[in-house]
This record gives sequence, C-alpha cells and structure tokens, in this order.
Amino acid sequence: MNDRVEFDTRSLAIFTLPLDRVHSIARARGGKVNDVVLAVIDAALHDYLAARGEDTREPLVALCAKSVRDKHDDRATTQATALNISLGAPDADIGDRLQQVIESSAATKKETGDMSREALMDLVMVIVGVLELADRSGVANLISPSSNVLVSNVAGPTQGALYLRGSRLLSTFPIATFLPGVNLNITLLSHGNQIDFGMIADKQALPDLELISQGMQKRFAELDKAVLGKKRKTRKQRAN
Repeated sequence: MNDRVEFDTRSLAIFTLPLDRVHSIARARGGKVNDVVLAVIDAALHDYLAARGEDTREPLVALCAKSVRDKHDDRATTQATALNISLGAPDADIGDRLQQVIESSAATKKETGDMSREALMDLVMVIVGVLELADRSGVANLISPSSNVLVSNVAGPTQGALYLRGSRLLSTFPIATFLPGVNLNITLLSHGNQIDFGMIADKQALPDLELISQGMQKRFAELDKAVLGKKRKTRKQRAN
C-alpha cells in the first residue's frame, strides 16, 4: 500500500456509519470513537491483503491526525499533530482487535502526553518533512514504511438535522489528499448521528478500493454484534 504515487490516478469510495452505534461500542469497551474506526479499518485492510496473498505477519500502523487546539480557541488556524498508532495483530478477531487498538492508542497518547502543544505541532512538520525527503530521494523504496494508512476524524455538529435555505444536509463526504509514501487516506466527517467516510487511494497500489470500503462495513456490523450483542432494528421493524 505504500508504493510511490507515480501517476495522476485516484480512486474514491464513500459510505456512512451510525454514530450512536460507534459511541455505544466505544463506551462498552472503554475506548473512543477513533479506536472503533481504527479497528474496523485494520480488520478490512488485513482481509484485503490476505485475500491477495500479501504478507500480513506484522500489525499495520495508522498515522492519525490529532487536534491540539485549546477548548476555547476559535481562531481560524490549523492546530494539529500526527501520531503513529500500531493496530491489531493480523490474526486477531474483531473484538480482540478493538482491545489491542484501544491499548495501543492509549500508550501512544501517554508517550506524547508531556509534550507541549507547540512541540506536538512541530512534530507533525518533522514527520511530513521526513516523508517528503524519503519519497523524493528514493529512500522510501529501500526501507519499511513508518505507517500504512492516514486516518483523520473531523468532528462536526452533533445536533439533529442541518438545513441550508430549506434543503436538508444528507451527507458530507470528505475528499482528502496523500502524504508522501502513504497512498491511502481515510477521512471521517461527522454530523448529527452519522459518520461519513471519504476514502481516497492510488489506483496503481490499491485498484479495488471499493472492496475495502465494503469490508469495513462488514467488519463494523460484525463488531457491533460482537460487542453490543444485538442487531439493529430496521425502519420497518421499528414501525411495527
């Protein structure tokens, strides 16, 4: 998944998950929304790689954007860093995978917990700079990548339906870009009771992005059932 992007080719996949179910799963296991998302992404990527005979003996690593903005800071500036989070074991079931991601995420945050906001923002500049240098120099082709997928979660308004001049907002699918050496970007944008996923990949490295998005939806349903133990009622069942 980390081949250099040599051509102007992109593939895109989109889908939506229910935010309340994601929150419920996270609370049940003592994790965060991002932990649930990472576990689902991780499981789907392992499924995809294994089906193609790729080596999946080691955990994948997600480069995750993290806001460092002060709670009361409303300035129109970017205040974020990026953390490498080791994901689950290749052979873990979906429940164990979530627990492994929760523990890994907590350990990573603890390691950077004493860093100042300014240092954390400098850290992301160093990471991007090293990735760019490695990509341009060709060194990236000779060493193992530091991460396999870029994941960002942009939290939006949590109130009910949103409208613009009488038209209801149905979905907001983000379209992001690549970092050097990381040609799979999964960005989430939430509003109301839904998380909209926008996935972008290099067609040369990942020609079947739609299969990964389908795998993520399948793995989420599996995790939902494993953790909460109930199937969601359909609209027709609720009406009855």
